[in-house]
Amino acid sequence: MGGSAEPQTLHLLRSYQDQGNEDLILVVEIKDDEDNSVETRAKEEYGKDHFQALNNRLRETNPVDLPENFRDSFRQQYFFFIIRPMEYPSWFAGLQNGLITFK
Repeated sequence: MGGSAEPQTLHLLRSYQDQGNEDLILVVEIKDDEDNSVETRAKEEYGKDHFQALNNRLRETNPVDLPENFRDSFRQQYFFFIIRPMEYPSWFAGLQNGLITFK
């Protein structure tokens, strides 16, 4: 990393870490550039809502309530994306500089 994005990225990543998150998991679905169907828009909205609800539930989870073999892997934050080929350059640039999850 480098440039002006680095301090912002580090600050945001530290805030996730301070919230107890250890893993950031990106869930990505690829669609065609022309696919802006009602179904795709609904899927994007549902996907974001679903993973936000999952993130909220994970934050509220006490590790003692989990089976022992899951206790090391519940401190996760999920992000859902639908991307299209025309968005690849900017999406992967955001991934490379660490800011993709903060858009």
